[in-house]
Amino acid sequence: MDVTQNEAVTMPTKRRRRKEARPQELLEAAMALFIERGYAATRLEDVAKRAGVVKGTIYLYYADKLALFTAVVEQVIAPLLGEDEQWLTEGVPADAAPFDRLWMLLQRWGERIFHTPLGGLAKLVMSEASNFPEMATVYHDRVIHPAMALVERVIIDGQKRGDFPVTLQPKATARLVVAPLLQRSLWLSSFAVVCSEASEALDEAVFWANYRLLLRDGLLRRVE
Repeated sequence: MDVTQNEAVTMPTKRRRRKEARPQELLEAAMALFIERGYAATRLEDVAKRAGVVKGTIYLYYADKLALFTAVVEQVIAPLLGEDEQWLTEGVPADAAPFDRLWMLLQRWGERIFHTPLGGLAKLVMSEASNFPEMATVYHDRVIHPAMALVERVIIDGQKRGDFPVTLQPKATARLVVAPLLQRSLWLSSFAVVCSEASEALDEAVFWANYRLLLRDGLLRRVE
């Protein structure tokens, strides 16, 4: 069969576009499988199959499973934190009270954790960290550390303005402030599946209302 000049140009172009898209396709497949099966149970051959390539293709881009996981974190999750930092600096009104800035940031994160697959990735790290410390270190350094730094920044600003008690230790407080988001995410994917009481207690509207009350009464309490 003869190949026309246009077809000869189009075919390499399609192959080139396909090749350029492969790293992203591999990341999407890897993230889906990490969340579905966990880090330990995810095999590179399964990632390749999900992405529609042979296993050897993965090694053209990623040396091993840890490198693939690192790429997922750096290229999918870390940029979101960069957006959060920019939003906190430029998107929130300059005259917004520190508590309001903190609350908007937590709601922003809650939307991701509760309504996107990213919550599943956090669960994976917490459940498998002891068996795969290198994987956990990647997630901590690229996600947890910068996220906590954002919360600490708001807390310190609130202390400087006189809104938050200066007796609060920013690093410890930041982790306590964020903990309920992770706790609800974990319960939704575990106990809420088998326990109606847990499901009712974690109703989203109820959660946000009580979460705000606890934070407000704790952070805005005046220390005599």
